[in-house]
Amino acid sequence: MSKFIDIGPGGNDLEDLITSIVRHPGLYAGSSNFSGVAAFIQGFAFSSREMFEELREFNRWLIEKFQSDTDLGWASAIEAAYPESTDALREFGKLYEEFRRS
Repeated sequence: MSKFIDIGPGGNDLEDLITSIVRHPGLYAGSSNFSGVAAFIQGFAFSSREMFEELREFNRWLIEKFQSDTDLGWASAIEAAYPESTDALREFGKLYEEFRRS
C-alpha cells in the first residue's frame, strides 16, 4: 500500500514530503538533481507558513551543525558540504532526519 501526501488544505507534513522526495526525486522534481529537488521543496514550503518556518529552523540547525559563520541557506550549505548531487540528496535526507530527532 502506498502512502500519499495530503497537499490539500491542512496537509503540511514537510517530513513526509522530504522523505518521499529523497526516495523518488524524479517523481516530484522531474530529476534527481539536488538543486531541482531543493527548489521544489522551497517552492512547496512557501505554500504553508508552518512548513516555511520548519525549513528556517532546519537552516539554523545546519548553521550550527556545520559550524558556519555565514547563512548560505540550507540548500547551498548542503551543496557546499556535498558537491556531488547524489551525495547531497542522500545526505539531505539524513540531515533532515537528524534535525527532526534533535
